Order: sequence, then structure tokens, then C-alpha cells
Amino acid sequence: MPAEFEDVEEADNEEYFIFIKNQKNPDSQYKITKLVYPSPATWVAVKGSWGNWNKEIVLKKTKNFEGHVEFYVTLKIAPGNYQFKFISDGAWVLSNYYPVAEPNGEIVNNLLSVHS
Repeated sequence: MPAEFEDVEEADNEEYFIFIKNQKNPDSQYKITKLVYPSPATWVAVKGSWGNWNKEIVLKKTKNFEGHVEFYVTLKIAPGNYQFKFISDGAWVLSNYYPVAEPNGEIVNNLLSVHS
């Protein structure tokens, strides 16, 4: 499913949104879902099947309520199942916080299910 990406930051600058437009069905009812990757890394991004693995989305670094470093992005995305993987300081990594999709040969990705 080809997708367009649009960075949208709210006025209070607390949230970081990426709008992933559905090219096959532009009238889709979009849902908001947040991806979080807790890590002491210096840089984290995510790639996924929502954009045919073509565009890297850089996550915003913050501290959670316990004071630990985590990275996040809030996606506005059409319902569906998407495979994705984080990139932490240049290395592809899975997250234990998300389910794992059926392996495709030796390739294993996390799974994001967005419900309508």
C-alpha cells in the first residue's frame, strides 16, 4: 500500500505526529496510534510496510514518567495490519512491546494492528 507521509506537530509541541495517507483509499477513517521504543540509544527511527519500507520515520526522544529515555512517534494511519521494525543507532531491532508477525523466511518484524 503506497503511502505519503506528512509531519504534523501540534501547537503545544508536546506530541509528534506523522500522517500516513492511504493512496488506495484516501477516504479511509484514520486512527491514531503511538509507537514507543524505550532505549538509551542516541537515535531511533522506524520503517514499515505502510510505506513499502521506503521512508524512515525518525522518532522523537523524550523521558518517560520514571525518568527513562524512550523514543516515540504518533501515527495517524488507516486501519490494517502493518509490519515494522525499529532502527536503533543504525541497527535493525525488534521490540518486545509489540507482537511479532509471521516470519517471512528469515525476516522477522513487529506487527502493528490498527482497528477501525
